[in-house]
Amino acid sequence: PMGSNHGLPDESPVHQISISPFAIDRYEVTRIAYETFLVAQGRKANADLRTPNLPAVDVSWTDAMAYCRSRSMRLPTEAEWEYAARGPNGRTYPWGNSLPNASLARFGGQGRTPLNIGSLPQGATLEGVHDLAGNVAEWVQDWWHPTYYGQSPANNPQGPAEGNYRVTRGGSWNQPPDALRSSARSYQNPEKGAGHIGFRCVQSAEF
Repeated sequence: PMGSNHGLPDESPVHQISISPFAIDRYEVTRIAYETFLVAQGRKANADLRTPNLPAVDVSWTDAMAYCRSRSMRLPTEAEWEYAARGPNGRTYPWGNSLPNASLARFGGQGRTPLNIGSLPQGATLEGVHDLAGNVAEWVQDWWHPTYYGQSPANNPQGPAEGNYRVTRGGSWNQPPDALRSSARSYQNPEKGAGHIGFRCVQSAEF
């Protein structure tokens, strides 16, 4: 199942989907990884590299896509991201159904900054994907539309054909616990990064 009938209106209705196999980064893209990409592109580095293992932030959707493509990957679709967070049994949060706390996720303004990737292993999914809830929110591939779930295709949904905003998922260090639910959606201008938004990449799996 994807979505929720107990969250905000853009999370409903709950609908069944199927998605093709994919591989997702275990961790959010780090500052050092993203800065290395910028240097290779001949672009100006923009982060404080005294903290290389913090997640890369202030990256636009467009630049996040370009980074993933440089690794022969891409941003996850919203459906892929939610499946990674919820797992086959539809967890409320990446770690299960228990409410967030400081040992599971960075949220609610704790410390006023994100943590180094992988700092809270208790909050990882059973499959070993870290920081899907809290720390930094994450860009996904799809355009956002408030009623898209009402007409979403059943197989490999890709989101609306156009829009004004791209979806972000997972909640962040400065957002309330409700934003950390695996079905919670937010959105952002794709040409502008933000200090609470990072990303990770995926690859379609071939067997």
